[in-house]
Amino acid sequence: MSRIHFREMRSGFINKAMPFVVLLWSVLAASARALPAQVTVKQGPAEYQHFSSPMILELPFKALQPENVGKWITTTETNKFECDGVVLTTIRYLAKVKRGSVHVTLKADTYTLHGEDKSTQIRFDVLEKKTLISSTWMNYLRTEEDEESKDVIYFKFAGEDLPAGVTPILRITVYVSPDG
Repeated sequence: MSRIHFREMRSGFINKAMPFVVLLWSVLAASARALPAQVTVKQGPAEYQHFSSPMILELPFKALQPENVGKWITTTETNKFECDGVVLTTIRYLAKVKRGSVHVTLKADTYTLHGEDKSTQIRFDVLEKKTLISSTWMNYLRTEEDEESKDVIYFKFAGEDLPAGVTPILRITVYVSPDG
């Protein structure tokens, strides 16, 4: 008697569960067939972040920190940004204090990406908070596509324009135009 009861119970369960099993099987089969045909797209990391001319970068002017005066400071943080096909790859600068004046030597390297020849002008501003302390230009760096250009400038300003204990900001404004 217990055997008959078990068989009846089992066949009743199978009869009731069968529609769910068929539905589950058809959903799984349909999704398995759709997977290979799906296309997924995602943005990979960009080599450069693009900006249009003029591009303005601001960074701490570390050469004017007391522990760095008289030492070359190099930054390549600017090489992540591209302005109309030109990348400011490296900035190197040195500050010396002579007779109350701050003398700065600044070297800049640019790279022109594939496309067309470029003419680049770069303005360098030294700021203490929002106050302009000094400004100078690196004029007309001309580079052909896929080439690097280097230039150096010298400028000075009064040392009393800098408050003690404050790291000024170096604002770099990059202007790019086709060279033609």
